Amino acid sequence: MIRILAPLALLAALLVWGLSQDSQATRADLVIVNRNEVSTLDPSQLSWQHDFRMARLVFEGLTRQDATDPDLAILPAVAESWTLSDNATVYTFRLRPSARWSNGDHVTAHDFVSAWRRMLLPDAAADYLTLFHLIDGGNTFTQWRAEALKTFAADATRRNNAAAATALWEETRQRFVADVGIHAIDDLTLEVRLVAPTPYFLDLVAFPAFVPQHAATVDAIQTIDPRTAALVWAPIWTKPDRLVTNGPMRLVQWRFKRSMRFERDPGYWDASSVTLNSIDVPTIEDPNAQVLAFRSGVADWVSDVSPGYRGDMIARKDNYWKAHETEIAPLRSAGKNPIEVDAALPADPANFIHVLPVSGHTSTTSIAAPPSPTAAPTPSPMPVSAGPSRCASISNRSPATSAARASEKQTP
Repeated sequence: MIRILAPLALLAALLVWGLSQDSQATRADLVIVNRNEVSTLDPSQLSWQHDFRMARLVFEGLTRQDATDPDLAILPAVAESWTLSDNATVYTFRLRPSARWSNGDHVTAHDFVSAWRRMLLPDAAADYLTLFHLIDGGNTFTQWRAEALKTFAADATRRNNAAAATALWEETRQRFVADVGIHAIDDLTLEVRLVAPTPYFLDLVAFPAFVPQHAATVDAIQTIDPRTAALVWAPIWTKPDRLVTNGPMRLVQWRFKRSMRFERDPGYWDASSVTLNSIDVPTIEDPNAQVLAFRSGVADWVSDVSPGYRGDMIARKDNYWKAHETEIAPLRSAGKNPIEVDAALPADPANFIHVLPVSGHTSTTSIAAPPSPTAAPTPSPMPVSAGPSRCASISNRSPATSAARASEKQTP
């Protein structure tokens, strides 16, 4: 038995030592483990769960979802209010004058227009392009642009002609304004015309694919390929020293396959409700090492835990809840969420495991310690998804910050 446990103990010691040597000068208020390196923070290229989780820290859309509500109620975000036309196809969003980018610029309706136009361009090859086809003229615009690029590339008289490629882009811009139902009425008013009534549209605009992009920053790294007339965006704009964001946190460091560091953005419109000053996100790919990082105190929250004994963790949690059924019933009746229920139960190692309903098709596991029953909830940009699958989570932080999503590929 000693021979079996010795390698695990050595691995744990090496892990703790390695992470401590690689840590920041000051430990972050919250340490979250990602099991994969973040692919990108470019909203048009987001695809995977870990990408979306980080994007929610630094970007914010027109609305957001209440992570403490089992139904994920829609709350105002960049949009302080909105109206819907009588035929339920035209939304008019009024943006907050206090919403600002991390460089101090105001967030405007024009930032949303240019970002959503980019999402509709086949040039960007966005995974969630088809969601924007719910907008009037969106599908037609995408198809027209794709055909125009195909025709350009096949035309020997225009191919490799920079002037011709620029002319096609100007025609594309004009078509977008004329044909697509996305308009900036003024700096703080955005009008969106839909193909048909879409009851879940306010949920969609809380999804990171619909966040604004700082127009001046994106335009500065945009070029036109004269061979194909397609737009090309230099990926350097998502580096910490270049990325301009509008969420509660800002990216201050990104070390490839090692870690990311986020710090509170004092210019965020709702900064007073953000109780975390810093977040570290180390990348740990090995499932057993993830759990060891949590148990050793290096990490506060491990999402998507997937060691071979995950089933045992969930079974242990089930048994713990069964043993406290009489105490749990009144807590649930009072509207407490699962993590708040854990906080009110007797201390036990099972309190670190939270089994939550999640969206998607792949069940995952994460770990977290329950908060104090008297602790104030911490607003979080990472809400829990509702859905049929089950996810266990382990973490050392509050209900909101220990929320977890399940699908490997993100679903809105």
